[in-house]
Amino acid sequence: MHPFIHIGSLSLPMYGLCTMVGTVFALLAVFKLRKKGSPLSEDNLLDALIWAILLGFLCAKILYFIVDPPTMPHSWREIWDLISTGLVFYGGLLGGLLGLFLVSRKTKKNMITCTDLMAPCFCLAHAGGRVGCLMAGCCYGMEYTGPCAVVLDGVSRLPTQIMEAIFLVILSAVLIAVFLKKPRRGVVTGLYMSVYAVWRFIIEFFRADERGSVGALSTSQFISLFILAFGVYLLIKSRRAVNDFEPAAAPEPESAPEPEPEKAERPETAPLPVDPIEQVEKETKRADEPLPIQPETATLSDEPVAEVAEATELTGAAQAVSEVSGPAEAGDAGGPGDGGDQ
Repeated sequence: MHPFIHIGSLSLPMYGLCTMVGTVFALLAVFKLRKKGSPLSEDNLLDALIWAILLGFLCAKILYFIVDPPTMPHSWREIWDLISTGLVFYGGLLGGLLGLFLVSRKTKKNMITCTDLMAPCFCLAHAGGRVGCLMAGCCYGMEYTGPCAVVLDGVSRLPTQIMEAIFLVILSAVLIAVFLKKPRRGVVTGLYMSVYAVWRFIIEFFRADERGSVGALSTSQFISLFILAFGVYLLIKSRRAVNDFEPAAAPEPESAPEPEPEKAERPETAPLPVDPIEQVEKETKRADEPLPIQPETATLSDEPVAEVAEATELTGAAQAVSEVSGPAEAGDAGGPGDGGDQ
């Protein structure tokens, strides 16, 4: 166990140094994998890495303080030890996911697209951190005297740190192989979360360090249940997800409407010459034809016609009576005068 490496008067914590080495390998791997067809640009990837590292470190430290509340530091050395040591992996994982979520909202990129690229490489940084745990003497296993046992503080123990570091390197290689097959979105992330959650749940039974508990489970085992559920959900959902490696199908160009065939214009024909004799015969024949009788547009009703006829008869009768009575009256007046003269 070597918690610190001394360079002159400078003491560097081995945990932070091993984690940094693992992070360097992870960064090299992630930029190399990006060239295999990931839709993320270098700028998007840098933004995602910066936010994931910063928020990951912050949340890992916060969860460590929750699980193992620290005492109040009384010197700058104690403050430095408090900052440089003591992290909880699942806090870093959740903080990193939060950073990726914020970047994905800003860049309009899918968050799972980022995690598919980073998950295989993140395993390398995590493996470096587990080697740092062995150097710092934390996250140790139960007492064990068999092969590959390590001695920490005079006690022979199961090297759970090295076991997990080896597992993470193997998992990283498997995830890289899956990534190179260009699977659908969410397959790599779902596989990483599912496999690691099962491993972490099992390895916790072989650890003997103080790390908090939730009921009968350790804090990490309790969180592993949710990580496993989310990983399985991503694997199921990936069956209908898009493939980020395949370019989106370009929309079919709208076909231009076919031009209507132009109607051939008939050439104007010159009028035929008119025979003057035939023209005169047609006009004469048209003049001899009788005019058509226009039908009466209105018909008088029967009652006004009867009234007019009756009035006409009365007028004729009156005139006849006056003609008869006129000569008779004249004869009556002259008769006695004529008889007296005789």
